[in-house]
Amino acid sequence: VALAKEVGRSRGTFPAVYNAANEEAVEAFHAGRIPFLGIVDTIRRVLDAHEAPVQLNLDSLAEAERWARERAQVQDVLLYILGILIIVIGLAVSIGLHEIGHLLPAKLFGVKVTQYMIGFGRTLFSRRKGETEYGVKAIPLGGYVAMTGMYPPDKPGEAPRSSTTGFLNSVATEGSPAPARGRIAAIVDEAREASADTIAEGEDHRAFYRLPVWKKIVIMLGGPFMNLVLAFVFFAILV
Repeated sequence: VALAKEVGRSRGTFPAVYNAANEEAVEAFHAGRIPFLGIVDTIRRVLDAHEAPVQLNLDSLAEAERWARERAQVQDVLLYILGILIIVIGLAVSIGLHEIGHLLPAKLFGVKVTQYMIGFGRTLFSRRKGETEYGVKAIPLGGYVAMTGMYPPDKPGEAPRSSTTGFLNSVATEGSPAPARGRIAAIVDEAREASADTIAEGEDHRAFYRLPVWKKIVIMLGGPFMNLVLAFVFFAILV
């Protein structure tokens, strides 16, 4: 309203520019290209960029209106792209802080961390510092921290089991034929083997599974805790 009053007191082509920019911005809002507050931003940017002609006539008014509509459309596109970039960057920062919440306590407790990655898919950039590779991947929809020994090995002398996931898989009793292994059991075994491959010779003591239970809990809850801290920070900034 204040902007409209300011333009109303202006002379020349500014009222025509305001009207054209307003119509384009409102249309962009209804189409979902810009947020509601982006309407005022678009109009103000168009007005700031406008240079009033020396002579005021019907031709100059028509030209000013045409220019304002084109300028407003460009601003809509720029605001749309900026919004996407802000979302992507914000998501990446949130993921990065979440994974730092896992990384820091893991290193503090002596667990060997081989990778700290933001995103999934193809690696876009990575750099190794010490024993840890830090990098960014192509799809910014998550992240991970790779630690050695995430799954403990089978205990020596234990009776054969098809799974360790309770009712989802049956247990083979000693002396009885082992039942067909289920899909979940196969996944668990593959994960256990992959975890064992990450443990280098002489570094078994740095495996995640050897930590006391409370340290495992601290590492696993570190990520959600960082998200909680981030939420409080954003809340404090906005309020």
